[in-house]
Amino acid sequence: MLLLGWVAGFFFLSGQVDLLWSQSKSISLPVKKRTQAAPPAKSVSVSPSGYQSIITWSKKYGFRAYWVKKSKVLRLSNSANTLEFEVDRSCIVINGVRVWIGKPVKIVSGRISIDAQDIATALDPILSPKIRKTVKVVLLDPGHGGSHPGAMYQGKKEKDYVFLIAKETQRLLQQKGLKVVMTRSGDQTLGLSARSDMSARTKADLFVSIHHNAASSSSAKGAEVFTTTPAGAQSTNPDRSGSRSWTAGNANDAYNALLAYQIQQELTRQIGFEDRGVRRDRLGVLVSNPVPAVLVEAGFMTNREDQKRIFVKSERDKVARAIADGILNYKKAVETGRSTVGSPTSKGTVVKKL
Repeated sequence: MLLLGWVAGFFFLSGQVDLLWSQSKSISLPVKKRTQAAPPAKSVSVSPSGYQSIITWSKKYGFRAYWVKKSKVLRLSNSANTLEFEVDRSCIVINGVRVWIGKPVKIVSGRISIDAQDIATALDPILSPKIRKTVKVVLLDPGHGGSHPGAMYQGKKEKDYVFLIAKETQRLLQQKGLKVVMTRSGDQTLGLSARSDMSARTKADLFVSIHHNAASSSSAKGAEVFTTTPAGAQSTNPDRSGSRSWTAGNANDAYNALLAYQIQQELTRQIGFEDRGVRRDRLGVLVSNPVPAVLVEAGFMTNREDQKRIFVKSERDKVARAIADGILNYKKAVETGRSTVGSPTSKGTVVKKL
């Protein structure tokens, strides 16, 4: 997939860390020698704008909350997870992975708040996965093919390299006992709807489309994973479809987010890709897909650092392993109800439950 000249930067500001809330019942703000009482905690409720207090929401997970930059950047942490929120930004960070949301974090009635839809379609699905039937069949979609080469760089075609990654991902998943189907077995031309329609026909439990990026600027780099945008919400990039209506893909919003997060987590953790985040867009292979579905952009063909991860077989196989591990960690998460991190395709590697 070609993404021209748009690189999202997301920077958290450093500063004095002030304790905002602890697991004790009292709430206070230590400021040098003075202690100013904060407003009493209230039960979770949705304001007319749809925003909820992050502090109130966080209690169910036992988070402690700290201002990294007072009234600007909030950090939540417990024994398993660390989250960061920046006011007026539509991006949060979950365990070091950027997750783009529909509306910016806001201060509402004096409280740092997040939209209720973003809690339901991003935060809760990742932190507390819903148990789902066992994953047995995976549908891998090497992007483009045939008369559609995809991105090109010095004669190299995206369609060829994503096919190689998909084949290696297939091999790794088959070693773990999964049935893995490919949308194309060679260099065939295949439409978008034909790809997503295969999910039902093959009785797939999830769908992963694999692509590479390209940009007019060689400095653009990194990996990102797309889900379909929740109904009514703003996509991470400007919407191209012109519609925000509910589609079949929205039936799996929660699982889409979890699958995307698990794959992005491994691409950044294992490979060291620049983290462009879990993103939302109404893409053709996602909007009508009847199963949990994501689209992976595994690096930029136009960036020197990413090129070796695409064009060098040993490095490309590592990318395939990261994608396979993300899928297997998603499988484990929906079987146990707990997110995981690790490399289940590597011998001797322990998968850590979060």
